[in-house]
Amino acid sequence: MTKASGAYPLARCKVIYLVRHGQATHNKARLESPDDSVYKSEAYFDAPLTDLGWYQAQYLREHVTLTGAIKPQLVVTSPLSRCIQTAIGVFGSGKPIRSSEPTDTALMLTNVAGTHPSVSSKCCPKFMAVEWCREHLGIHPCDRRQDITTLQTQYPAVDFTDILSDQDIHWKPDTREQPQEVRYRARGFANWLLNQTEQKIAVVSHSGFIWEFTRLFGADLSRQVKEELQGGYANCEVRSVLLVDKVGIEQPFGKTDFAGCSAKYFPGQ
Repeated sequence: MTKASGAYPLARCKVIYLVRHGQATHNKARLESPDDSVYKSEAYFDAPLTDLGWYQAQYLREHVTLTGAIKPQLVVTSPLSRCIQTAIGVFGSGKPIRSSEPTDTALMLTNVAGTHPSVSSKCCPKFMAVEWCREHLGIHPCDRRQDITTLQTQYPAVDFTDILSDQDIHWKPDTREQPQEVRYRARGFANWLLNQTEQKIAVVSHSGFIWEFTRLFGADLSRQVKEELQGGYANCEVRSVLLVDKVGIEQPFGKTDFAGCSAKYFPGQ
């Protein structure tokens, strides 16, 4: 019985909604190409979503809205355009900004993504872009990001302050990040997530990164459950996982716990 179950303090757990981005232009090109040469083409630099990718994000948004089961308090995204756009398409307000309201900031401006209208940040959780959850770095232009100053102009309400360099200093034209390097980065990201104050966090990332991230865990799981955790992700697929802080990474217990009162607080009882 003990091997088939586990109990952890809720205050040491995060609900993570792992989302792979929708179809991007390099994904579409690869479907039409006999090999992987498209990944090395500058034509797919920072590949944005295709029309199908936007439809996929819309379908996921409808699922999130109708079920009410996925309610992130924070949306974390890779700074690549296809992930930012997916995050906005799924978890954004779905409404254009109102110029008559000076406090209405845009998650995305009009025509940033083709003919798509602006998207307001009203009544949305915080959106934050971080380098931690990027795809394998190097060689492929589709995995090279734009300058942060450009992205901030396109997505004004997305928080880019965690990214220290304006230019993409991590991407190298002649060196591809190895799986063990991505997994090391993924472990740092797991610790970063555990240190956030929000308990329910959506993470919009890439298939390669999610593959390595989920492989940090699961050694104690059955084959069936491990597959549920680690199986490959389709475009705009979401799976909810529980991230557990087993050692206590400077994370105080939350409001779900109460220490109780000793007898000295109740004189005469």
